[in-house]
Amino acid sequence: MSYQFPHRSRQMNDHFKLFLPAVNTILTDPALRQTLQTVITENQAYKKRLFITSLRGNCIFWQNEFREHKTQKFESETFGISAYSHLVMVDPLVNEKYIKLEPRDLMEKSYSQKNICAWENRYLGGESVDAFLHKPSMTFQTDSVLPFIFEDKWYLPVLKSDFDRDRDCLVIIDATSETYFDSALDELATFGSRYARLVIITQEGFSADAKLSTLKKYPLSHIVLVPGILVPEIKAQGTHIEVMSDFILPVIINIIGSALKSLDQ
Repeated sequence: MSYQFPHRSRQMNDHFKLFLPAVNTILTDPALRQTLQTVITENQAYKKRLFITSLRGNCIFWQNEFREHKTQKFESETFGISAYSHLVMVDPLVNEKYIKLEPRDLMEKSYSQKNICAWENRYLGGESVDAFLHKPSMTFQTDSVLPFIFEDKWYLPVLKSDFDRDRDCLVIIDATSETYFDSALDELATFGSRYARLVIITQEGFSADAKLSTLKKYPLSHIVLVPGILVPEIKAQGTHIEVMSDFILPVIINIIGSALKSLDQ
């Protein structure tokens, strides 16, 4: 076959040459580990969790990983199915679920100065709440999640401390595949319309085009950026971040699933 179709053979070889560097990058990236730890820490109280991806094999792996874990109900589905059976698991009551942005003097009556400052740095790019409400502007860091608007009011993607997580479901969407990216957006639009607690797994390599900004049109709670592989430019000096192909991604996604389980202790 390789003699008959040498071009296809070279393409396959090029893909699999990146496999070991990709795995090493994932296993040794401290920022990725910190992001996964944050996802677990801030959502540990969720007993219902849903993972949505493009490949059935990844669904089965994640399901088996969490089967005997302390999470009471972990489910996984491929794109196009979950909306029919799992959408009702999401609590859409934004006012009861998320923290509303109000003038700072009002927020200080309910939340500590420390928390408000942390939220301003994390979600408002260091801008004060009052300055943001006067003239809303969004940060452009690739891994930042943003405030969202509901009924003409701004909210942070931060759960209220008294919100009952048992009424809700944590939704994890795999948006790493170029091939199935539009399908991931469909799932994101569906669950975003109910203001689900959303964790998006995507590729750092997508920061070079409009894919990441497209994801941020929806109310996200966490973005997990899969680090890309730095590849030398052939025609110009420097490097660029290679977008991982669908040949490599199933293993990468399963590694992330295993990492989340090991951190969720």
